[in-house]
Amino acid sequence: MEAFITYLIKSSIGVAVFYIAYYLLFQKSKNFTFNRIFLISSFLISFIIPAIKIRVEQTLQQIQFGNYAFSTTGTGQTTAENLQNLNELNYLSLLFWVLIIGAVFFLIKLIIGNIRALTIIHKGSKAVHNNVSYTISNENIHPFSYFSKIIIPHDLTQDESFEIILNHEYMHVNEKHTIDVILAEILFLFQWFNPFAWLLRDSIKSNLEYPH
Repeated sequence: MEAFITYLIKSSIGVAVFYIAYYLLFQKSKNFTFNRIFLISSFLISFIIPAIKIRVEQTLQQIQFGNYAFSTTGTGQTTAENLQNLNELNYLSLLFWVLIIGAVFFLIKLIIGNIRALTIIHKGSKAVHNNVSYTISNENIHPFSYFSKIIIPHDLTQDESFEIILNHEYMHVNEKHTIDVILAEILFLFQWFNPFAWLLRDSIKSNLEYPH
């Protein structure tokens, strides 16, 4: 448990460093393809680097005295020290469960969002415009893409900007942006407590709105 929390803290520092680097160096760059690679890669690397470490195995050393063995790991802790360690353990346990509950909450939101998208696609009607297939939805939604699917609300199919919207969503489909979004959301689950993770996730989504 303590090792897991330490790992999350280290990865959160990595997320913060990478986001600050992006903000200072690349945010105003028009190289959106590079930004896409940098943003999603930095999120992944923030989780990988803390996991790479040298594990030192500590063996229990014993001092032999005749037929008796005495462990050298005895600490001789006082009752007060034991109580302090117990309190620290309780705090770590509380923190651990707060992190888990938060992650589960955002996981449920992610699952519900994907189920809703699939439901909208299933209920919609299929159409084709200029060799581009899309789904017309009667629900009051914004246009969106989901993997290979393009979903357009019925009202916008009669709008003068329909073709621009369709081409924009086709760009998302063609460049497989849904993979980036879902990967960013999954990584975010483990960093929901980190404000830099919110910023990095939003930057990933915002960058995808520009042609690559």
